[in-house]
Amino acid sequence: MALDFENSQITKFTNEWDMLRERFAKIIPEFQLAHKKKQSQDKFDKDREATAARVTNEIRAELEQETKIGDETTKVTNKRRQFMARFDVMMLTDTLPSVPHSDRMIFVDNLPIDISEMELFEVYTPCGPIQSISIFNQRQHLDPGKLSVAQLQERRKKMRRNRISQLTNRKRWQRRKTPLYACITFATVEGAQKALMPELQLFGMIFRKHDMRSLKVSALNKLYVENLPKGLHSSELEYQLAKSLKEHDMYLSLRLGQHKKTEPTSCEILFPSFDVAFLSYDMVNESMASLCEYYESENCDTVVNWIQTPIDAMKQWTREVGFD
Repeated sequence: MALDFENSQITKFTNEWDMLRERFAKIIPEFQLAHKKKQSQDKFDKDREATAARVTNEIRAELEQETKIGDETTKVTNKRRQFMARFDVMMLTDTLPSVPHSDRMIFVDNLPIDISEMELFEVYTPCGPIQSISIFNQRQHLDPGKLSVAQLQERRKKMRRNRISQLTNRKRWQRRKTPLYACITFATVEGAQKALMPELQLFGMIFRKHDMRSLKVSALNKLYVENLPKGLHSSELEYQLAKSLKEHDMYLSLRLGQHKKTEPTSCEILFPSFDVAFLSYDMVNESMASLCEYYESENCDTVVNWIQTPIDAMKQWTREVGFD
């Protein structure tokens, strides 16, 4: 009897052990899987934290680099670092505004620095009767007047010597042009269409060695605000521009990737169409005038242009370089 009792106990313990072993065998893989997931999650969290810290440090370093100008660079150049802020404008209404008679308007670029409205009138009258002409970016107070033959020869020699340095700011294939351009409004649509002939758009009309090209207004949906006051940050500029355009159901914002703490020397405003840009031109001008008064800049020369001013504009206005 005792032996039977012992055998039954052994059998019982054996069965219990088998059940526990099977249960343990099931639990172990589940535990290992859960542990592996936990390790993966911990690694992911650490990687994410490390990535966030790295990106934060990079952004902080980039912001610090863009918000201050190095002392060594300031000593060497003694000029503001050139930086352009870029803004986008969208309409808050379903329909875009239209400008009356925009189909009779054209723009002409690369004008001689001393051209007059009468000369431009005589050049483009053969296309059709002209209603009005407006010349932009003309600085007559900087023009020393026509150069003598000796001065022209000296300038040509200087330009040949500095030919390589003049090409550093533009690609060899880029077309050289002056800072002057004009808006011509014809009395008829036919006149504007003749002035926009493919030949005049590609090669231009030659006047005093300047190839003056005709530009469609539909291609000009940007405004360039140049020579911004010193100390003006992109965030303040964004606020001032957005405030002036908000009343006309326009929303302006700094383009993605632009930093708000930089001090731009100029800005580009992209509009949905030329008509929207044309209606905003005066508002942007008034907004910039208010900024100049606020910063009390004595030599505030902020201007709003339809075409970006070339880098060598000052040399062209003063006739250090030219097309002669």
